Amino acid sequence: MKADCLKLYKREKDRLLDMLKDNSSRVCLTSDLWTSLTTDGYICLTVHFVDKNWHLQKRVLNFGFMPPPHNGISLAEKIHMFLKDWGLETKVFSITLDNASANDVCVQFLRDQLLVGGGLLGYGEFFHLRCCAHVLNLIVQEGLKEVDESMVKVRESIKYVKGSQARKQKFLDCVGHSSLGSKRGLRQDVPTRWISTFLMLDNALFYKRAFMHLELSDSNYKHCPSRDEWDRIEKINSFLSVFYDITCVFSGTKYPTANLYFPYVFTAHLTLQDGLKSDDAYIVNMAGKLFTKFEKYWHDFSLILAIAVILDPRYKLSFVESCYNKLYGADGKNELTKVKNKLNSLFCEYAIDGIRNYSTSSSSTKVGDGGTTHQTSFSNISNNVLSEFDNFNEVIVPQKSQLELYLEDQRFDRKAELNVLKYWEANQFRYPEIAAMARDIFAIPISSVASESAFSVGGRVLDQYRSALKPDTMEALVCTRDWLYGEQKHPTVAFEELLKDVMEEISIQQSAFDHASQSIFSTRMEKKALVKSLAIMEALVDFEFLAAPLMEWAVEATKNVELGNKELSQAIKKNSSAGGSFYYFCLCLLFRSSFLIGTVKWRWKASFSRCDNSNIYSRGTNVDISNDLTNQFMKGMIQETWRC
Repeated sequence: MKADCLKLYKREKDRLLDMLKDNSSRVCLTSDLWTSLTTDGYICLTVHFVDKNWHLQKRVLNFGFMPPPHNGISLAEKIHMFLKDWGLETKVFSITLDNASANDVCVQFLRDQLLVGGGLLGYGEFFHLRCCAHVLNLIVQEGLKEVDESMVKVRESIKYVKGSQARKQKFLDCVGHSSLGSKRGLRQDVPTRWISTFLMLDNALFYKRAFMHLELSDSNYKHCPSRDEWDRIEKINSFLSVFYDITCVFSGTKYPTANLYFPYVFTAHLTLQDGLKSDDAYIVNMAGKLFTKFEKYWHDFSLILAIAVILDPRYKLSFVESCYNKLYGADGKNELTKVKNKLNSLFCEYAIDGIRNYSTSSSSTKVGDGGTTHQTSFSNISNNVLSEFDNFNEVIVPQKSQLELYLEDQRFDRKAELNVLKYWEANQFRYPEIAAMARDIFAIPISSVASESAFSVGGRVLDQYRSALKPDTMEALVCTRDWLYGEQKHPTVAFEELLKDVMEEISIQQSAFDHASQSIFSTRMEKKALVKSLAIMEALVDFEFLAAPLMEWAVEATKNVELGNKELSQAIKKNSSAGGSFYYFCLCLLFRSSFLIGTVKWRWKASFSRCDNSNIYSRGTNVDISNDLTNQFMKGMIQETWRC
């Protein structure tokens, strides 16, 4: 088993190496540390980039063992070793880390190492970004250190309701009398996690009338907030909801987040300013603490993320100018000048790279030895006449750069739903240098959630029953899982609804299945009807209750290809747990592989699912059947099918 895992890891790593090598854009990194239940340290390095099809990609490069000490120098050396192993030391754009003190030293040493090889733009000025989700958590946590009495009552109310089954049932009766839904439920918060506190308050407000009804019907319930306290809870919830929405947006990994930093942080700044003007003393006190922490971390807005919002056609430079005027007042022009200078210098670097790449491609095309150059010979008189043209002063209008042309274009509607990557994919030939710059900048993750999410996977792999796994096996399991299935999008439809729809489709198409199975080897059957029937039956492989038996049947049948036709037919029928439709599907898929496509190498796709804490995780695997085995297997299948 271990050898198979390592073999699969090596194969997928080679594929990822080829993908990164062929990709012309720069990559952005996130990294974090994790301690397993065996107290072993692990470091996770995640890469983010926009591929040649302008899709945002995220891959876990390494999940390696990290021995002590976990200081900045050791971290820098480890990350640099990883980058050299992947050949990325000259293609790095930025790295996003949390606010740990060791990370500052790590960034300093890592920046110096990458600058030696000329691997960073702008002398590494844009290299380091702090995790915005982590910073936002520190800011809000500071404001919630002093808990209001109304929040304490909500916390005690939820503890009371969840104290016994009888209280839960009594509360559900109050929910029913209040005409409220019971699916949302109550949440108990964790005081050290402000998001859980916000969700607790949000759900408590939803069941406000139920709590008030419980106070009248249960004499033992003593912690119900008063009407004024409910009003205060609503204000606190409204105030925290802004930061909760920002945290959710910053934590995304499937879409670009660099262009979202500036608008959302500006929104948070305005929210804090409004909180300072509130008529509630607790809100003013909380907003003051948040604002002090906000100024500590985000007084100076990130220049590279300000450039990112300029490259969003819905905002451009006018949005940054408007925000700076509100934030800095008279000093807004100076701050805007800094952004313009950095934008122009970064654009110049990409323009130089574009010229260098064009010159390199042009130098490969040279005039052959057999070519001739025709020049016109002029007499001395003609040269004297034309010399007057040499002294003619032509008025030359300076050509505008691509950046100037882009900024002068009409700005899109701010509320428009726009995929910025698709926009730059469509305009990459109109603004090639800016498109290359946008491709790198929009790959910047503004949070380290991608690396932290790998730790939850690591916790499931290295649990109390598999605590003896070695680091190389651990890395192979975590990385291979991410490379194979981490980016797959699974439908959110409930399995019961999916099963119902499939069974209805099967009953409707049963006659088509029967017709296809009876005439599948008939030469008179029209090609279009055959393809349609095959497409219907082949679609069944996407459903779990057919895919798993198909995989089991295919493996067993492949192992026993030497059996006679009668034994093979019995084995197929025995493993066909999905019934006749599944049996027809196997025949048709086999026929399509050998006749329509004309190939003898085909793949069976299987989906496995396991339930863990009411969550379904879909997985897949592929089994390749060799040519010789496939020929024998098909021959036996066709003969036995003809007999049936």
